[in-house]
Amino acid sequence: MNMTSNTATVADTGAPRANKPGSKTRSRLTLLLLFALFFAPLVISLLLQTPMFHYNAPATKNFGVMMSPVIPIQDGEARQAGLQTNAVAPWTLLLIPGDKAADPDTLKLLEIIRHAQGRHIERVRLEVIETTAIDAGATWRVKTFTPEALVLLRTQLGLPETGGVVILDPFRNAMLRHSGAFDGSKLRKDLARILRISQAGKPQSEGLNG
Repeated sequence: MNMTSNTATVADTGAPRANKPGSKTRSRLTLLLLFALFFAPLVISLLLQTPMFHYNAPATKNFGVMMSPVIPIQDGEARQAGLQTNAVAPWTLLLIPGDKAADPDTLKLLEIIRHAQGRHIERVRLEVIETTAIDAGATWRVKTFTPEALVLLRTQLGLPETGGVVILDPFRNAMLRHSGAFDGSKLRKDLARILRISQAGKPQSEGLNG
């Protein structure tokens, strides 16, 4: 009896142990986890370069037409200087009429748009081109063109025969145009955005504060 029991015990002790069912699964999961931790940064960086994951900020919306490249406007002699000078009014609302003289209602509308800029009003100059003498008021700078020169200017600026309004930068480059019977509200918003973004003509303390 004793010999049989001892033999059975030795046989049982020497037999190989079977692996638990979940051990292989845990090993595989561990390897997959290590693999993911190692390669995840590389995969993410590659995905971020694709159009699907790349974010492009929306372009600023302008109501008028941006002119690219900008077109320089000759700053010749003016029949009427107006109240503003380049030093204090680097931005210009230039009214370019059609074949007829500038409409008084349009002149008044542009004066309202300038006044609507509030504390930035002194940064905006009003300028109009004439082919015959017009009474634009003391606020306006008036420049005289021949009819031929006016047609050439409208063509250069891409304006129709009815003319339009162009915003000039501090270097007197035409940068944005509103053609024909323009929308005063949209022009006001375009001008306000330019004055808000640009530092040109801002008092030093205001420029530092944004």
